[in-house]
Amino acid sequence: MLKLICLLSLLWWVEADSPMPEQTKQIVDLLTKIREEVNPTASNMMLMEYSDELEVLAKNWLTNCTYPLPNGTDYPDYKDVVDVLKSGVNQADASFDLSAMYESEKNAYNYESNTCTSSCANYRRMVWSTASQVGCYRHFCARSDHWSESKYIMACLYRPVVLDKNERPYKNGTPCSECPFGPDCNHNQCTQKQTTATTPTTSNSTISTMPTSPSSSTGSSKSTSPEQPTTSVSSQLRAISHLIFAIVTLELIINLNR
Repeated sequence: MLKLICLLSLLWWVEADSPMPEQTKQIVDLLTKIREEVNPTASNMMLMEYSDELEVLAKNWLTNCTYPLPNGTDYPDYKDVVDVLKSGVNQADASFDLSAMYESEKNAYNYESNTCTSSCANYRRMVWSTASQVGCYRHFCARSDHWSESKYIMACLYRPVVLDKNERPYKNGTPCSECPFGPDCNHNQCTQKQTTATTPTTSNSTISTMPTSPSSSTGSSKSTSPEQPTTSVSSQLRAISHLIFAIVTLELIINLNR
């Protein structure tokens, strides 16, 4: 029985791959730093927070192992949502750490000409000024028509973003001088005052033909800014589940060595 429990726990571990609380904080902290230090400076850069709803949308998408991201016309929950992807044959290659991607792409982008000397699409999305929420998930996908090889896919979804390749990702100017909700500023970024910023859900309806989770209808968005990091209930449950898995695995090892 113990072996069966451990096996089931292992299968869950592989399939259910949400970032841990400390990882969501690292994601937000990195994006805060990246957006704070853009050169030239931004006058309308929004301060980002972690969104449980976007994490659920990323999970709903990745568990289908399809590509590209569902369009907002057919799936309203994905309206004004863009993705940043990492992939690899192991989890380490598809980690939730975005720093290497940022470093490799930031110098390729020229703000003045709004051009890239090499790949920089992910960097542009990371510093798109209107984005105020991010949510991430990772899943293993087998080789298919959508993926050329079996690999782990990590996706971070950003919202709200309406990409335009002819538009610069932000306006150059004095930090926070063109904030949409007033001049409140944190880390050279505009903070959100309106209640709509913390209740971003666009639809409580089930996403057709896609797996759903009960939490997708809550529309929760948990702030994890560097000043006041918070931990969501779902993140706490994930941490407890991971702890249970570790305990069960340890017990199995002890029993096998007896």
